Amino acid sequence: MYTEETRKIFYGQTRVLECASPLKEILVDLLSHPGKFLRGRFLLLCASLRQNQACARQRVYSLAAGAEVLHLATLIHDDLLDRGELRRGYPTVWKRWGDKPAVLVGDYLFATAYRIFHENTMPRGMALVNNLLKEMVEAQMEEDALRFAPDGLASYLLRIEKKTARFFQTVCLLGGEAGFLPREVTELCGSFGREFGMAYQILDDIMDLVGDPGFSGKTCFRDWRNGIATLPLFLLNDREMMMKILRKAAETEELTPEFKLELFPVLSGHNIPGKVWLIYHGYLQNAKKILREIEQVLKGEPGVLRNLAALDCLVKKLLNQGRRAINALKMEG
Repeated sequence: MYTEETRKIFYGQTRVLECASPLKEILVDLLSHPGKFLRGRFLLLCASLRQNQACARQRVYSLAAGAEVLHLATLIHDDLLDRGELRRGYPTVWKRWGDKPAVLVGDYLFATAYRIFHENTMPRGMALVNNLLKEMVEAQMEEDALRFAPDGLASYLLRIEKKTARFFQTVCLLGGEAGFLPREVTELCGSFGREFGMAYQILDDIMDLVGDPGFSGKTCFRDWRNGIATLPLFLLNDREMMMKILRKAAETEELTPEFKLELFPVLSGHNIPGKVWLIYHGYLQNAKKILREIEQVLKGEPGVLRNLAALDCLVKKLLNQGRRAINALKMEG
């Protein structure tokens, strides 16, 4: 989905060529190895569900670029806060350029994303973006405040909704509005994005335990070693055991084979992989159900089946990735 057209819009909207170095140099380096363009793709697909002459292609692509610029800004700051050294297979901004440049470049990209949204979004769009930014900051600050002091499963699920799922929900809503979809369909698109986003963050948490940095392109075992409890720990339903594992993770710093031999049998003994799968699978089944609802509402519209199939394919892909990751969590023991 990251095409030559997308690249040109990226460069134009971020005004890279107008920047002075070292900002220009850092931006060129960042944009030379883009990510999966997943949030932008969701926005484009939702905007294209219904063929509408009033839907301006340039505006929709600019909104998709805004979503990706905002995502990139959050990654730069997240890597700095968590001291992640690898992202998309390359050294992170703070690791290569330093802490201060990472803060400043992230700030520039946040401001850029906000400008792009302001210039291209529909009337309700800025309210959605403002709420998204507020909730992402709230979730991040709450997560930081709870390092080595985990609360409960319900609070964890609310945090990942605000931190990750709300982003997917928002881009789907922005896409629906930009595509002039009926209000009912736009809201369904947003609900779809939320369910997908919940599963996406759960998979990210699992990959932090079983992923290979050489394959995933980013530093693993960041959460637990920083005292951040994720779904497998909350499902233990044993605060004392959670604290013991988090302290051990902080001492170990890396997910060594020895730590795996000690940890994974504990998780398997409490059927944590099975419990994670039930929650993960539930969100994706909800997402598929919502796609069927959208199909019923837009039945007969030209092009709708093709774009719904593309969204369904992304759900299936995430389902398969989650199955492999959760099985790996089981097999590591």
